[in-house]
Amino acid sequence: MTKGVSSFISLSLCLLAIHIGTSVSVVLQNPSQLSSRASFDFIVVGSGPGGATVASRLSENHRFNVLLIEAGTDNEGVLDLQVPGFMLQIPKTYEWNTTTAPIASLGGRSIDFQRGHVLGGGSSVNGMAYTRGAADDYNRWARLTGDDGWRWNNLWKYIRKNERFTTAPNSRNVTGEFNPEFHGYSGTLQVSVQGAPHTLLDRLALESVQAQNEFSFNRDYNSGRPIGLGFLQTTIGNGERSSAATGYLNASVRARPNLTILLNTFVTRVLSAGRESKTNRINSIEIGNRAERRILRTITANNEVILSAGVLGSPQILLNSGIGDTRELNALGIRTIHNLPDVGRNFADHVNLAVTYLPTANATPPIDPVSAMQQWTTSRSGPFIGQVFNANHLLLARIPSNSSVWNGRQDPSSGSYTPHIEHIPMELAYPGLSMIGGLAVLLQPTSVGSVKLRSKSPFDEIILQPGYLQSQLDLDVLAEGIRLVKRFTSTPGWANVLGAPTYPDPDVLPRNEWVVAVRQQASAGLHGVGTASMSPRSSRDGVVTPDLKVKGLEGLRVVDASVIPKPSSGHTQVPVYILAERAAELIAEDWSRGR
Repeated sequence: MTKGVSSFISLSLCLLAIHIGTSVSVVLQNPSQLSSRASFDFIVVGSGPGGATVASRLSENHRFNVLLIEAGTDNEGVLDLQVPGFMLQIPKTYEWNTTTAPIASLGGRSIDFQRGHVLGGGSSVNGMAYTRGAADDYNRWARLTGDDGWRWNNLWKYIRKNERFTTAPNSRNVTGEFNPEFHGYSGTLQVSVQGAPHTLLDRLALESVQAQNEFSFNRDYNSGRPIGLGFLQTTIGNGERSSAATGYLNASVRARPNLTILLNTFVTRVLSAGRESKTNRINSIEIGNRAERRILRTITANNEVILSAGVLGSPQILLNSGIGDTRELNALGIRTIHNLPDVGRNFADHVNLAVTYLPTANATPPIDPVSAMQQWTTSRSGPFIGQVFNANHLLLARIPSNSSVWNGRQDPSSGSYTPHIEHIPMELAYPGLSMIGGLAVLLQPTSVGSVKLRSKSPFDEIILQPGYLQSQLDLDVLAEGIRLVKRFTSTPGWANVLGAPTYPDPDVLPRNEWVVAVRQQASAGLHGVGTASMSPRSSRDGVVTPDLKVKGLEGLRVVDASVIPKPSSGHTQVPVYILAERAAELIAEDWSRGR
C-alpha cells in the first residue's frame, strides 16, 4: 500500500479508535504471570483455527482445566485485525515474518511465508475466504487414513458446529447467492456473502458465465461440488473480520474459570515423563524467551499436550524435542526420543500467479480511504466491510480430462468434482495503486518440500524449503490455468476495462522464457499442509494416527494443517476448523471415559 494511503488510514485510526470497544477479559500477558502451582489437564500450543477450536471446546467441560498458549499478542482492540479492508496493511508485529530458504525452482528467490503471530493465528491476518473445498478432498483423508470418520458426509455436524452464517453487513438481499441448505446458523465462526458493493466486477463476472458455455454458475461452491463461478463467502460478520480468536475465544469463553490463555509465550519443546514412566509418554512442555534465547520453565499436562502451532511451528517443536528422523537429529546434536522420519517432510502448498492488467479509464475510480473508514466506523458500510481487492466472486475450474496436460500423467486431484485452478476476479483501486484481473491459483500441486531445523537451538529460525513448481506437471497445469483465466476475461465487457497485461502469457512467450518469468513471479499460496501427516495406525509412513495422536507416543496430538495429508482445493483455514471440531470431540471422548 502506498505511503499516501497509509497516512490517510493512520489518521483515521487515530481519530476513530475510540469507537472500537474491547471486551473485558482475563488473560496472562507473559509466563511470569502463571503460577508455578498451576495445574492443567490439557495444554494446547497455538491459538489458530486448530488450537483455539480445541481449547474452546475442551473448556466447555468444566472438569477439564485447559491452558492455551499463544506466542504472539492479543487480538482485541486492534483495528488492523478488525477491519476487513485493512488486510493488506496488517503490521508485521502480528506475523512471524518467516522467509523461505532460496528456492531453486523459483529462480533462487527467497519469498515471504505469512503466519499469524497473534491470538487467532492465521485466521487473524488472512484473506478471510471461506472455502471448504471438494467433498472428495475429505473422502481422500478417509481413504488415506482408513478412518471413515473423515468422510465428507460424516463431517457435516462439525461444519455446522463451526459455522454461523449471517446476513451481509449492509443487509442487502443475497437470495440466490448461496444455498441455505449447505450452511450452519448457530455455530461459532461468522460467515457471510461479501457485503461490499462491487458493481463492475459483479457485472463482468456474470457476463463471462452467460456468454461462454465453458463456465457455469454455482449457487454455492461450499456444497462439496465447487466447480463453477459462485459468490464469494468470507469469514466476515457485521462488517468485521471473524477469526478463531473472535469466535472461539470471545468474552464469554475467556471468562471460563477452567481456561487460561497465556500470551507472548514461546514453546521450545515437548518433554517426556522420563524414567518415572514405563511408556514413551509426553507430559509437559518447555517454554523460553526468544529475545534472550533462554529457557524459562516447564509446564505439565495431566492428560495431553496438543500441538496446534501450524504447518511450520508444529514440526519445529517436534524436531526440537527429538521427535523426527534420527539421522538428521543426530547430525544436529539433538538426542532422539522417538524416531519418526516423516516429521517436517511432505510440505505442500498452493501456488499463486497474478494474472493482472493495468486498468483502463473505464475501471472503478480509486476509493477515498478516509471516507471509507468513516463509513465503516459509523455504520459498518462502504468498501472496508469487504476484502480490499473488491473480490465478490470465486471461479473454481478443472482442466478437462482430454487435455494434453494429462498425457501419460496421473491427475493429482481428489476426484472428478475437485478443481485444479482457482480464480478470484479482483480490482484494486486505491490512490496510486491500481490493478485489475486476479490470481490463477494452482490447487493440486505435485511438488513437495520440507521443514527442517537450522541448528540444535530451539530459538533459531526453521529452514522452509517449499519446493514450489519443481514438477513439470505443476508448470503445465498453471499454464492451462492462465489460459482459462484469459478465456474467462475475454468478453467485450472485460476488454473495456483491461489495459496492458502484467503477467507472463504462455501463448506469447516462448516456453523457456515463460518458465523463467513464472519462476520469478509465482508466490506462496499460504495454505501449507502435510508436515505431520495423518496415516493409518499400522503404517510406518506419516506422523499421526487418524485420531491425530503422534505415532509411538502417548499424551501428544497434533491438530492443525500439518496433519492434512494432501492439499485441499479450498483455502486451508476451513478444513482446519472442521478437523479441529472433530479432534476436540475425539479428545473429550477419550478422557470422559476415565482414561
